[in-house]
Amino acid sequence: MHSLFDNQAQAKTTDRSPPLEAATDLAAEAFLRIRDIFFERQGVPKPYVIRDKKDTPDDPLDEMIAARLAETLAPGMAASKATGPLITPDMALYRPGLCDGVPAAAISSDLRRAVGIEVKRLKPTRNSDMARMSGMDFNSTPPCGTARIYTMADQPIDIRSFYLFVFECGDGSDQRQVTMMTLCDGNILNEDYNLYLATTGTRTKQIGLGTYRDGANRVRPMMIFANPFTADVLFGKVSLVHCRGDLEREFPTLFNLGRVSRTRHDGTISHFFVYRHVNDVPLGDNGFGEVLDPFRTPDRRAETAQRGRFKIDVKPRY
Repeated sequence: MHSLFDNQAQAKTTDRSPPLEAATDLAAEAFLRIRDIFFERQGVPKPYVIRDKKDTPDDPLDEMIAARLAETLAPGMAASKATGPLITPDMALYRPGLCDGVPAAAISSDLRRAVGIEVKRLKPTRNSDMARMSGMDFNSTPPCGTARIYTMADQPIDIRSFYLFVFECGDGSDQRQVTMMTLCDGNILNEDYNLYLATTGTRTKQIGLGTYRDGANRVRPMMIFANPFTADVLFGKVSLVHCRGDLEREFPTLFNLGRVSRTRHDGTISHFFVYRHVNDVPLGDNGFGEVLDPFRTPDRRAETAQRGRFKIDVKPRY
């Protein structure tokens, strides 16, 4: 888990926080700043160079985004990145002056006070298609619109959580570019916070396995949820998916293109809104209205597939 006030060397704060009534939505602030990292006007990608990955959990893209966010903070904001691999979310954007001294419950659903951001990077397949169109791997942490983080005193804080999906391409050189991007409210992926807590909490390993009883089974979950780029209204675009439909009042550079809705298992509907920077919206584009359940949902079976079969060309008698 991620500590909100993890390391003052990582958390750059500028001046004092504004009063709550004057504070802006941090998810929208993050979207506009991250968009400027990767795109010019009209959504033209900016090439960039980052260091190579050191190991599987390590991701230099997270580091770059967190560092660039910290460089562009407005007064009263702070940005911190996770202090190590396998910690979620990857970074947090927050206003210390609006978090200090207030009840933890006041922070949990207020996007003006704090927001967590988890980065999910996708790359082209050998055929130049996008991988994971049937579902994204979220490893041992299911996506959720709420994330649990901690203070330096190890006190839990629940904050709103967003997910940054980027499609990164390269030409074989050191240069790379993001060609599409979506920062989406985690609730459009999953609202079940009990599932999140049950999966990220402690688990019981199976131990004493095997002939010599020195084997163990970590019983580690591997979570698969929707890939937002399977929605036509998001594929190939630079978008913010948010629970609010009135962000233009705070951010004149945001354009509301329409509403994306998803059907919950009980038949009720969750609504979200798709925004783009006004410079990324072609003249005459009035949006798409509303789409229902746009994410690709493949048929799934409860049983796992059998491991691959190794074959040799012999014909024994049975």
